[in-house]
Amino acid sequence: MEIERKTKKILVELFLIKNQFVGYSEFCTQLGHGLSERAIELKNKYNIELYFLVEKEFDRYFGNNVKYITMSHSLLPYLYLCPTSFDIFHETRQTCNYSAPFRTKNVLLTVHDINFKYEKKGIKLQKYTKRFSKNSKKANYINYISNFVKDDVHSLFIINAEEKIIYNGTTDLKQNVPTEKPITDGNVPNDNFLFHISGLNPKKNIHLLIEMMQYLPNEKIVIAGNWNSEYGKSNKKKITDLGLNNVICINNVNEKQKAWLYANCKAFCFPSLCEGFGLPPIEAMYFGKPVFLSNLTSLPEIGGNYAFYFDNLSPQNMAETINMNIKNMSNDLPEKLKANAAKFSWEKCIDNYINYYLKILNIK
Repeated sequence: MEIERKTKKILVELFLIKNQFVGYSEFCTQLGHGLSERAIELKNKYNIELYFLVEKEFDRYFGNNVKYITMSHSLLPYLYLCPTSFDIFHETRQTCNYSAPFRTKNVLLTVHDINFKYEKKGIKLQKYTKRFSKNSKKANYINYISNFVKDDVHSLFIINAEEKIIYNGTTDLKQNVPTEKPITDGNVPNDNFLFHISGLNPKKNIHLLIEMMQYLPNEKIVIAGNWNSEYGKSNKKKITDLGLNNVICINNVNEKQKAWLYANCKAFCFPSLCEGFGLPPIEAMYFGKPVFLSNLTSLPEIGGNYAFYFDNLSPQNMAETINMNIKNMSNDLPEKLKANAAKFSWEKCIDNYINYYLKILNIK
């Protein structure tokens, strides 16, 4: 007679999914959808129940195959009072500033980056360092989204948890390309332009791309993101001060607009100062587009052997790197880029998280 297996409960924190234009929101959205699609299988095969921790407005956002714990941001510090006993609490970000429900057996922490190491100074650096140290000590399992992130963490912190690398997935947007141009801004060329997309924060080095365009007078670049930020506004002023007419600024785009921009650009430029993974370069690779990256942090690991890298981040050197490599690209490069992108699918990512949950629960 088969003994019924005790129900195991996993709580997955998906709290910051509001801002659809940043990588962490994309990660949470894809993780939530991927796990919810597997929830019935997990229940039937392993007697695992999935719970998602979300804000109230996202109750049932991922369907009815999972259960929800909803609360406002102001109440998160009281999450530890939740009476439900969880076998795993999956903290999906290293910046969480609250404790797991007090009866939780295992804490899995996903670490996307420790970019504060590069971006913060003084008291702010001390604050973020202390918070990460506290969070890493609460976790008995940690996964990193790249080998670079793991090495970066080990350069500053002593980690006693069990560790694993689980790469993020990237969405293949080719099926989302509309037949007609979905962007009304008449300044956006129909094709053959350089392209960049991000949240336009300082670490993305947008100012270098703008200065680079002085040395590429016969090229145009489309830069999509939040131009209403202080950094965005300062860069718009830079474009005016330099008298450039080959830099096209467009605000945050939807999935179809983004897909069209990838499909019709000639190359993608991403001279970022620090990345834990770097979704946009892989999205561009799915379209077989050449990508030009900084050689910093995780980007060489993710971009692989078929990306082009800026040897240094002087605008003139960046322009020379683009000019030289665009002229001399091999005919088989697009297929090699697509093959590299295919290594980073959300299906593989979700499989890896589920397998890690099973290992933590000692379920074979």
